[in-house]
Amino acid sequence: MSNAFLIAFTSDFLPRQYYKYKHKSDLTGYTNFTLAYSPLTFNQQNNTVCRYRDFRNPNGHFNMTYWNLMAIRLAFVIVFEHVVFFIARMIDLLVPDIPESVEIKLKRVRYMARQALAENQTLLEQTDS
Repeated sequence: MSNAFLIAFTSDFLPRQYYKYKHKSDLTGYTNFTLAYSPLTFNQQNNTVCRYRDFRNPNGHFNMTYWNLMAIRLAFVIVFEHVVFFIARMIDLLVPDIPESVEIKLKRVRYMARQALAENQTLLEQTDS
């Protein structure tokens, strides 16, 4: 589960896929896409334009791209988690709980126990008669 969150929220994988799907598949302009402009008040106070990595509009509020990516990230976490659980379940079904050699030895011990019990029963019957 933590791996899904790490991939979704710290890597650049999902924003790149979103950009490829929505804008350009060759990632031309991707860096520009990921950078937001600093708020207008900051630009006016410092007489400079600053860009930082986020998805915000010039007022500093999250834009629609941010919310789309957030929904994609949460969906990715759910899908990733289900895929991991499915693979773990398949491995659990395919790999036996008891190795075949141990299972054969257990069957042999049970058989020997039944044989000993049967011999004991026949001896008891012979002594009773």
